[in-house]
Amino acid sequence: MTPEQINEIAERYSRALSAKPGKGPISPDGIAAITDSVCDIPQLLAEVDRLATDTEVLTALQLDRGQLCDVTGLYPDECGCAEHYIDRPTVISIAALERLANHPLPAYRLKPRDPRWRVPQPERTICNHRKDDLCGACETLVAGLLHDLPQMLEQLGLTLRKAHRFAPRGFHRGDEEHPDESPIPWSVPAVRCMGDLHKLMAQAHLLSRHELLERMSKLMRRGHRVIDRPQDRDVAMCPECRGEIIILNRHRTVTCGAVIVEDDPDAPEPTNGEPRRQRERTCTYAASWEQFRRDLLTSNADVMLTADEIRFVLSHNGEPITRQRISYLATRHGLPREEIQAPKWQKGKIVTEPTWMYRLGDVQDLQTELSRNAAS
Repeated sequence: MTPEQINEIAERYSRALSAKPGKGPISPDGIAAITDSVCDIPQLLAEVDRLATDTEVLTALQLDRGQLCDVTGLYPDECGCAEHYIDRPTVISIAALERLANHPLPAYRLKPRDPRWRVPQPERTICNHRKDDLCGACETLVAGLLHDLPQMLEQLGLTLRKAHRFAPRGFHRGDEEHPDESPIPWSVPAVRCMGDLHKLMAQAHLLSRHELLERMSKLMRRGHRVIDRPQDRDVAMCPECRGEIIILNRHRTVTCGAVIVEDDPDAPEPTNGEPRRQRERTCTYAASWEQFRRDLLTSNADVMLTADEIRFVLSHNGEPITRQRISYLATRHGLPREEIQAPKWQKGKIVTEPTWMYRLGDVQDLQTELSRNAAS
């Protein structure tokens, strides 16, 4: 079928679509257009059969690669012997080599790669020791980074496929706590770092050795930051100065050390509207982890929280409690509470709903009192 015939069939089919009953009133011209389009069906089926036959013939021609070479044991289009040589390296199968040598060849195994990092903590390095080439130490560093490159790409692949879990405390669902770590849904830094490494390898032949060292060390350092597990830490508030405390190890003493700027009590009273003289001092708070948690609850006893917030705070400080328990304390034991109108987002607008607020110290005191009465 020629292209002109195909165009004519397409035009008749387009006119038939336009003459469908749902697109307007029925007319003699529309009926004729639909009839002409239906008459093209046998011609189209014959063309489909012809194309299918041509495809089978081409497939058979492609599959007919000839007989295997007697020397190499490969097809002629893959063989590299003198008879079938087509400007490519000679490739000989192991079976052909054993047949020519008349004895089995020794098994050849790749040397397993050392899983340890040659450069475990890379830093961005610029070699200024020599101008013509890299110095000995930087040459060794480049060799180590190239040795670690396949392992780095493998680890980045694991990270971007959600194989790494970084949440140290699990997750909460209602009142239930799941200690297992939750997976990261997608690691964008891993994808970007892997892309930059591939780009660097594609451009490596265009770079000088000094530039290759600088860019390679920088990217490998970035890759280690992506794949390494971040150090677990707790961010809390100092019970005395209300400053931020970052706790890296709960088994050590929690110290603050924040610099506090306050009015100097030893300074004379200012005159003529002058500001009071300020002084700086360092917060000396220090306590164990358990004592720090108790001090933190004591310093925030006047905070008004919802039942969910109280459950979260007390459960993370060794005093588990549920929302049902808080409601029971309010209805049966007279726990003070205050109703407020809390805003929330609903169906594209801000609405308010009544919410009960409780004082944190009242919940703790009532719990302690009930425990003491039950023990006595």
